[in-house]
Amino acid sequence: MKHIATYIISLLAASFAAGCAWVPGAPEPAAPARVVRLDPAALAGDSVRFLAAGAPAAIWLNVVGADSSRVSDYFASLQGKPYNQFVAEQFASTDSLAAVTGSIFNNVAKLTGATPPAMLVTVVSPYNQSVVTADSVVFVALNHYLGPHHDFYAYFPYYQRRLKDASRIGIDVAEAVVAEHFPYDPQSKYPTALSRMAAEGAVVEAVMQLTGATEQEALGYSDEEYSWLEQNEQPAWESLLARNLVFSTDPSVTETLVRPNSVTSFLHPEAPGRAGRYIGHRIVRSYLSAHPSETLSAILSPAFYNDPKLLEKAGYVGK
Repeated sequence: MKHIATYIISLLAASFAAGCAWVPGAPEPAAPARVVRLDPAALAGDSVRFLAAGAPAAIWLNVVGADSSRVSDYFASLQGKPYNQFVAEQFASTDSLAAVTGSIFNNVAKLTGATPPAMLVTVVSPYNQSVVTADSVVFVALNHYLGPHHDFYAYFPYYQRRLKDASRIGIDVAEAVVAEHFPYDPQSKYPTALSRMAAEGAVVEAVMQLTGATEQEALGYSDEEYSWLEQNEQPAWESLLARNLVFSTDPSVTETLVRPNSVTSFLHPEAPGRAGRYIGHRIVRSYLSAHPSETLSAILSPAFYNDPKLLEKAGYVGK
């Protein structure tokens, strides 16, 4: 499977090099997603063309805290940005993006039973969030996917900057859609770290199934980071158990395990950030191995990740 995914990504990379945005996607073909482009009108400061898009434009203006009478405020926030010319050049076509996103949307319905988004809308955003979902629309801020080598990403820490690549669009879209339909619901005032790690692991599994991405790609790790986690999975798990952190209800412990960061320092000075997410997915993988008929929607449900017998059912022992 890994070789197949690598081949797909290599093939799509060639189309990206030719001027199309590419994303890792599910191999099963589907109708292309409907793509509405707001970015050209926004970059040109053309309010007539921008507002002619109708509902997508109105929804996006609401997202950025504006409306049709203040569209010029949104345009002004984009003027003079160093990434503007690169958006127009690098995303001259979104055909590849539409095709692969269509596969993702198709898989959302097929694998989870959830209603897929109605469309994907490309925008340019002055904010740090790269993908936003609102009113059955997925907004992708193309200025966040121009390549980590650009100087205008220099203010981002490296672990975030290296993900500023078009190869992440499909993964980010899939994760945003999953988060919208299956938000984390601890059903307790004091959820355990295990509950959150398992929930995050279920999201990773969903992203993999929706996009065809590998575990490493879905988690966003470099080769070195992923290798470290594979080699140290069992000692990391044993450390969490020995320090009574698996069932900790301290929110700071949970956040340290799963939030984006350069390292998960209390595990090990070299442990990559979000190591709890990796462990969470290994728990999910172990569970699915023991329960191969379990559905994706089931593992995304609170009944799965809040189950006090989850570790017993998964048979997870750190490997």
